[in-house]
Amino acid sequence: MKTLILFCAIYLLSGAAPVVMQQHGFAKVNFVPPQYPGGENAMNQFIEDNLTYPAESKANGEEATIDVHFTVETNGSLTKIYSKDRRDHPLLAEEAIRIVKLMPKWKCAGNNGRPMVVGIGIPIEFKL
Repeated sequence: MKTLILFCAIYLLSGAAPVVMQQHGFAKVNFVPPQYPGGENAMNQFIEDNLTYPAESKANGEEATIDVHFTVETNGSLTKIYSKDRRDHPLLAEEAIRIVKLMPKWKCAGNNGRPMVVGIGIPIEFKL
C-alpha cells in the first residue's frame, strides 16, 4: 500500500501514471487520482488569486518553484502539508504551504470505486 501511494505521488502529476502502472502489473487497478475541485485550471487560478509574494524575497529577487507535499484524505481534506524547500527558500516555502492550507477540500482518490488516502505533491512557482 505504501508503495502504491509513493508510486502515485511521484507519477500523478507527470501524466505517466496509467502507462507505468500497466508496465508494473497494476493494470487491474482502477485508480482515480485525487483532484482539485474544478480541475487543474481552477487550482492554478486559486493559487494565482491567493499568492502573496513575500516582500523580502521579492526585494532579493528570489525566484523558485516550491514543491508542496500533502495527503488527500478520504473526506477530501488536506493533511500533512510540508515542503522540503524550506531549507533553501524558507519564505517562499511558507507562502506555498499557506496557499495549500487555504485550498478547499479535494475530490479524494479512489481505487475500484473505494475512497483512498493518497499523498501527492504540487509545484507552486514564484517568478518575478
